[in-house]
This record gives sequence, C-alpha cells and structure tokens, in this order.
Amino acid sequence: MNLLIGPKTKFINVVSCYWNQENALEKQFQPFLKRSTPFLNLSECEKLLALTYLNESQPFGKVDAFSTVGMVSTSESYNELFIQKIESATQIVCKVCELKLLLDSSVKFFVPLIGVSSKDELRSGGSGKSAHWLKGAIFLSLPTTPKNSILELALNIVHELGHQILMVYQDADQILINPNEEIYSSVRKTKRPAIMSFHALIAVYFMLFFLKNLSVADEDQRDFINERQKILYSDFVGGAFALKDASFTPVGLALFHEMLSNIEVFKKVS
Repeated sequence: MNLLIGPKTKFINVVSCYWNQENALEKQFQPFLKRSTPFLNLSECEKLLALTYLNESQPFGKVDAFSTVGMVSTSESYNELFIQKIESATQIVCKVCELKLLLDSSVKFFVPLIGVSSKDELRSGGSGKSAHWLKGAIFLSLPTTPKNSILELALNIVHELGHQILMVYQDADQILINPNEEIYSSVRKTKRPAIMSFHALIAVYFMLFFLKNLSVADEDQRDFINERQKILYSDFVGGAFALKDASFTPVGLALFHEMLSNIEVFKKVS
C-alpha cells in the first residue's frame, strides 16, 4: 500500500473527504477553493493580500506571524508571466504520472509571490509556501536563475506538493507523539521541531521521486537533475537519520517506512 506516492496510493480517498471540512481560520478562505481554474485573477489576488498582509516584517501576519516568505503579488504583468511559467512547469511535473495524479487531486490553485520590498530577497531558485489555513493552494515566486528556470520551478512545485500531502494527513493524525521535540534538520542545518523536520523530509522525498522518474533529452537538464539528486539524496539520508529515534504514530511510522524503502533506489544517479 502506498500512502504517499504510487499507482495504488490511498491519498486520493483522504483528499476527497477533506474538501468539505472547514475550521474557524480556514473558513474565510473557502471561496478561493471553490474555483474551477488553477490561477487567481487580479481582484482575487488583491482580496487574498488583504486577508493575509499585516506589514513588511510580517507579510502574512494576519494568519501566520512567523512567515517571512514574500507576499501575494498584485502586479498584473508579473501575474501574467507567472501563469505562463507555472503552466510550463506543471507540464513537466505531469510527465511523472504518479505526481500528476496527486497534483490534480490535491492542488486547487497557484498563488504568485513577490518580495515585500527591495530589501526582501527571495531565493534566486524560487521560493515556495504552503499553509494549513489554505490547503490546496501553493504559493510560489518565479526563479530568476538564467538556466533551467522552468525545471527549477517544476521542482519547487513538487516540493510544495509534498507539504500539501502531509498537511492533509495531519488533519487526521498527529504523525509524531512529540511533534514539537527539537530535532536536527539536515536541510536547514539547525534544530527544528520534529514535525517541521518531517515536513522537510517529505518534501525532499517528493523531489527525489520526481527527479528519479523524469526523463529529459537535454544534456544541461540531465546535468541539473544529476547534480540536484546528489544534493537531495544527502539531505534525505541526513534527515532520515535525525528522525530515526523519533516517536511516531502508526500512520507517521508507515509514512516514514515508505520513504525509507526507496532510499537505495534514490542513491543510484542516472
């Protein structure tokens, strides 16, 4: 049985039950989830910005005091470019059929992110954000790297897809007995709450699965994939080792074991 990725994944059944649920914080965002297209129009972006933006130091402060990743873009020209780039990137993601299935079932729309000010430098490879208060929405900034920017964006989408999947599981299960216990994160290179380290591991797992199963003809893209696989594999092994003594719930342990079962497959770089 595949709980995360696979032709027989059980996640689709979980998602189908989720969309009819609401809680106090999420309720104000439910109208956004009832849309039929994957992109917000300008007025919807303006409304979402008004619901989330507090100030420069807390751009999502109305719903998340700790988020510092950009803010919702209300630039018409940027948002038009964002749509074009996301459409190209999702076509790449959908080349991996297992991820296409999850993307279609769990992601409702994409939200463009821009820097809060000229001092707010988003990651050149693109920044991303997923949030419990708006599951089904992936927030992304566009990569500014000159080479393989669309492939980089596709990888960022897959990264956030991993967070989306785990967030839905969290609605039904605690995943870890002590989710706030501090554990070293091989991705952030610092100690973080165990649930955040597990989120990071899930995201890395999804990216490794994507890169391992993506077929490209372009030599530059192959080099990009191989190099990124090596880095992500190292992060994955380190992250898994840090969580080896964590106390999981049965569901959390099943997710952890599913990821570990592929560790040798990911080690082989094509």
